[in-house]
Amino acid sequence: MDHKRSIERIQAIEEACQVESIRYKGLALWPYIRLQLWARMLNPDRYVSKPEIGLVQWARMHGASFAEPANFAAYIRHHEQHLRQHHALAARGPVDALFFSRVEDHADRFGGRYYNRHIDPMIDLVRDSHSFLKLELATAGATQTVPRFEPTTFVDSTDFVRYDARRSLIQAFHAGEPTPGIEGIEGFFAELQRLEPDLPFSREQLYLDAEQLIHFRAYFRSMLEAIRPRAVFAVCYYYDLAMALMAASHDLGIVSVDVQHGKQGRYHGLYTHWQRVPAEGYALLPRVFWCWGEESRQHIERWLPAPSRPAHRVEVGGNRWLAKWVHRDTDTLALDPSDAEALQHIEAEGKVILVSLQPVTPILPEWLFEAITRAPDTWRWLLRLHPLQREQLSACETQIRERGLRNVDLQHATRLPLYALLQRSHHHVTQWSTVGYEALAFDVPTSIVGETGATMFEADIRQNRFLFAPDVASLVAQIAEGRPRADAPRPADYIETDNAPARAALEAILPPVHGQPAERFSEMAIH
Repeated sequence: MDHKRSIERIQAIEEACQVESIRYKGLALWPYIRLQLWARMLNPDRYVSKPEIGLVQWARMHGASFAEPANFAAYIRHHEQHLRQHHALAARGPVDALFFSRVEDHADRFGGRYYNRHIDPMIDLVRDSHSFLKLELATAGATQTVPRFEPTTFVDSTDFVRYDARRSLIQAFHAGEPTPGIEGIEGFFAELQRLEPDLPFSREQLYLDAEQLIHFRAYFRSMLEAIRPRAVFAVCYYYDLAMALMAASHDLGIVSVDVQHGKQGRYHGLYTHWQRVPAEGYALLPRVFWCWGEESRQHIERWLPAPSRPAHRVEVGGNRWLAKWVHRDTDTLALDPSDAEALQHIEAEGKVILVSLQPVTPILPEWLFEAITRAPDTWRWLLRLHPLQREQLSACETQIRERGLRNVDLQHATRLPLYALLQRSHHHVTQWSTVGYEALAFDVPTSIVGETGATMFEADIRQNRFLFAPDVASLVAQIAEGRPRADAPRPADYIETDNAPARAALEAILPPVHGQPAERFSEMAIH
């Protein structure tokens, strides 16, 4: 199902049901349910429909393993570690800004250190005027992205929180205690059954997820009480941990900020087409949306009902990473010698084409193979994997070798900084990546391939900001021609790179407070 149809289905459910009344233990769940709907409608093959066995039977099946001494001992160790971390963080607070970081955003490497192109430029914005802390949950992949360019404080992963959420449910069912249901959920499932009867969406899984959200919320509330920030900045608010962080911030009166990381277009299921947002807002949504430009602001504000505006607002702060490149403020970002050498070899007698791949299956689509085969041998193709699929690099390289394709670079195109690649590219190709907007800042034209992209970028294609390639022959011809018309609009409305709007947005989020010095914390893992 494409983005537009998915949005239409979600809208139909919101119009038919009082979704804002769906609650579990007092927490309004609709933003999380909307996330799950959107994900399943766009990628139904990733979700397996399982027969429901009932929560009582589920508790009986899992009760024995949860009661094993080894499992419970591990939970106790993790809980004790969380308490130690809480005390350590309390000794270092308070701070003005807490930046919640993710391992997958540390894709670029400078001087042997990994850089987060979403969070680290935001830290540069606050560095001289506010105290701050960059915090990240320790995961298995974190060790592969250290040392960090911007020092990061790691705390233990939340595995024990997931364990505790399930343990609490199992204990309740085994004890025969009455367990609270999800209020107002029956109308939703009735409407879902009418509109999408085959969509894999389990009541049991939703119940378990709701309990986890409650536990994650308490976990982050404890962390925030220790750190005592005035504002929390996170990238991509729409996954369980980030939503719980938003709710914990809401509980404590802390401003939560979603920093734009990609396209927030007309049919984005987590930014647009909200029908029912209560006047007090949703705790699972950020208080502030930090947007790249005016176009994103309009997309979001159009679908935030007026009564909810005090609860959720938009600030246009721009893309701080792109601003660094536009203003040539990258002197401190020296590539490692091997990466610098690889970048020098990204050249061709003909064209250099950057392809921004999407997190879909197959990763390397057939039209791409056909285009590479049809293109002149002098063209060089840079195939850049989406951050969520970089673990598939080896498998993709195998496909390229099996096809016997030459002048194709996957490894360097995925590892090297995006903007360094755009500086050396003649053309950009994607199905629907936001890189198209970023490419405009480097005067690189973009061809959109596929009907999904044609729908998402309809206005941009109509305005000649992007090209649309309905078939492979058109794509090759567009690359050969090289440029859209000279009257194509520039990217300023979509991506702001001036410093003044960024400073104004920051001041709106963190008004000046007299006598608070800036402070930088050292990278460490709290044990």
